[in-house]
Amino acid sequence: MLSIYPGQLFIEIGWRIMFFTGIVPGLIALIIRVKMVESKIWLESKQQKKEIHKAPLKNMISDKVQRKRILH
Repeated sequence: MLSIYPGQLFIEIGWRIMFFTGIVPGLIALIIRVKMVESKIWLESKQQKKEIHKAPLKNMISDKVQRKRILH
């Protein structure tokens, strides 16, 4: 972009083109995320209404047994 829009032109126009081209991968990622199917394990645990931790790292560190497994 700097070779196409040198100096002041890049400051005025070039950065906008680069900014808007970033929208394309963002939209692709959004489409993939919306169309993606959840894993069987997740669906089964959700169906069985197992407790899903919102902060699994915090729970892992606060649990004495889990902490021993990590440190040993």
